[in-house]
Amino acid sequence: MPDSEPITVTAPRIDPATVAPAARAYVKGVLPTPVSGQYARWLGPVCIKVIGLEAPLADRISSRITVIARESRVPVAAAGCQPNLVVWFSGDARRDVAAILGKKPLSGKDISAENRRRLLDAPLPVRWWHTVQAGSSDGTGMSTTPSAKSTAQFIGSDNAGTGVGGPTASSTATYSSSLIDTHLSVGIVYAAAAVDVPLTQGQTLESVANYVAMVTLAPIPLDVAAPAVPSILGLFAAAPTAAETQLSPWDKAYLAALYRMSPNRRASSQKGQLVAAIPKTLKP
Repeated sequence: MPDSEPITVTAPRIDPATVAPAARAYVKGVLPTPVSGQYARWLGPVCIKVIGLEAPLADRISSRITVIARESRVPVAAAGCQPNLVVWFSGDARRDVAAILGKKPLSGKDISAENRRRLLDAPLPVRWWHTVQAGSSDGTGMSTTPSAKSTAQFIGSDNAGTGVGGPTASSTATYSSSLIDTHLSVGIVYAAAAVDVPLTQGQTLESVANYVAMVTLAPIPLDVAAPAVPSILGLFAAAPTAAETQLSPWDKAYLAALYRMSPNRRASSQKGQLVAAIPKTLKP
């Protein structure tokens, strides 16, 4: 993975006549299956930890994800926090993920059978998963039970009590008199991403950091295909363009919309909010 300088890319002009249908297609392609009738996002601060790289390189990855999080209005925890967004670089990510899910099967409780097979069998440059929990309708009230504090050991752990596996249980209470409110918010509470170094050869450290930020800050499905519009999600396509090594205006508009989306609405309403918000952000 080359350690090159960032590339400045001029985004192509967006045609106002095609932006609305393109936004619908983009949103449809990147949204996962709803959980408890909603689409999840981070409701609490992210605490980023990068392992498997020398400290200066790990810091660059962490800093890049932090910048993207803050630009997207994702809260970032202060130093000394308990990691809940873990990225590790490995010579054999498939082996590592198999070991983690084998030792702590509950850590992958939100992974579908199909995605579990993909995590364990597919030759993916990056493999990731999210853990979600339900909280009250205003995004508060999420709590972690004692069993949720049990996590898998890091690959190359520093024995600090943190882990790749993530939380495994939650409890919640909610009170609301609103007829619109679903009385529930589903939030991401943990994300893990394993970067398979041999399969990312030819990509810069910055482009991989951009990709990891996108798939961990948003609940991107593991089987996501490269969108028809410029997107960092096309990084590992057969021949990615220069525009696909950075978060594109479409990616940034989606993240911005995701973190302005009402967290306590039905999935159909949330999807409509996302589709409507992207053209407004991209308006020439």
